[in-house]
Amino acid sequence: MSRLQLSTKLGLLLFALFSSLCLILLAVLYVVLSRSLVAQAAADLLHRGHGHAEALSGRWGPEALNHVVAMERQTPLIAAVVDRGGTVLASSEPLGPEQMRYLQVDGRALATPEGVVVSGDWREESYLVAWSPVFRNGEWVATVVLFEPTEPFRRDLEAFTVASWFALGIMAVLATAVTVVLSRRLTRPLRQMTAVTSAIAAGDYTQRVAIRGNDEIARLAASINRMAESLQTYRAQQSAFLADVSHELRTPLTYIQGYSEALVKGYGDEAQRRVMAATIHQEAGRLTRLLQDLFTLVRLEEPTFSLRRQPVEVGQTVKAVVARLLPAFEEKGVNLRVDASEDLWADGDGERLEQVWINLLDNALRHTPPGGRVTVLLRGEDGEAVVTVRDTGEGIPSEDLPRIWDRLYRVDKSRSRARGGAGLGLAIVKRIVELHGGRVGADSEPGKGATFIVRLPLR
Repeated sequence: MSRLQLSTKLGLLLFALFSSLCLILLAVLYVVLSRSLVAQAAADLLHRGHGHAEALSGRWGPEALNHVVAMERQTPLIAAVVDRGGTVLASSEPLGPEQMRYLQVDGRALATPEGVVVSGDWREESYLVAWSPVFRNGEWVATVVLFEPTEPFRRDLEAFTVASWFALGIMAVLATAVTVVLSRRLTRPLRQMTAVTSAIAAGDYTQRVAIRGNDEIARLAASINRMAESLQTYRAQQSAFLADVSHELRTPLTYIQGYSEALVKGYGDEAQRRVMAATIHQEAGRLTRLLQDLFTLVRLEEPTFSLRRQPVEVGQTVKAVVARLLPAFEEKGVNLRVDASEDLWADGDGERLEQVWINLLDNALRHTPPGGRVTVLLRGEDGEAVVTVRDTGEGIPSEDLPRIWDRLYRVDKSRSRARGGAGLGLAIVKRIVELHGGRVGADSEPGKGATFIVRLPLR
């Protein structure tokens, strides 16, 4: 089943509303006009009848009676004067059965001095009928009965109805044109958004929606543009990440494949084969660490990932990692000093926090030469636990500082690869700290070492 477009639905809605308003307006006008015409005719009829009654009250007799009815022979009205018993004393024309039934005048005629309209149903009756009493010396002696045909009312209102339907038809044509133009104009931004989002869904992230005004549709367009920019950035980062991963995997796999083929074919003496086997082992270990770090980072960046939060004494996690890595520092000849005596508690995942300290200390160890020093300091500051890791290594160039948190980014790729770094450790650090609601930053002066500062909110 086909579905109506939004512009068509909107146009039909506007047309229905406009048509309903027009019909209601015409109905109200019809009722008001009909009541106004009848009310005015009834008032005129009473006024005219009262005038005749006043004349007869002042001058009574056959001549006066004939004069009154003769005045109405030149009008559409029918006039009759009857006594209290209903006997016709004079009439402007012969009366038929329809007029005769109104000649039995009763006390209603005395309701007001002007008289009363006893038939006002212009739809069902042929005449409007008014009674105007005639008094002589304070005594009710006769009644002037006036009949006004209702056919002119029906004819005038019928003409009004025909003209109204004709006007309604013209307005319907105009309304159709206006609603078509208006609905298309109102839905034009939505049609553009549909085209842009379809292009984005097809993979064209360069498409943008033109923003006009500051209404809800404009804000929706801005949201779509931000989404497109985010997707474009994500796609670019994803492509770069896949390219970097491929590059990182290519080197160890090349070593492993080349040396394993040499061993299979029996190349070299015993010493050379041991070197090749050691290289294969080293590259396999580096490949394993790379895959583990990649798996860890992917897990951390999943929207559904959540920390196992519990009260954690930050100093204890720092001391546990220092004790675990101290033999590696001693083996390389790097002095490791730690000051984590403050009792600072955070609401966090102790295992993930230890991973932060491991990555930072491993990074410091790899970049600090023998005889150098790495210092770890923990202190409380403004409701935060601040952990500082400072080394005396070669430092980081200022142009590289903003990018050290990017995945697979290394300041010196050849030296980092030789030291076993894959460029994922700091990206993992940043993600874990952010999941804890904290911040991480770095500062460095080339040749004088680097300083990494982690800030975690306290409980």
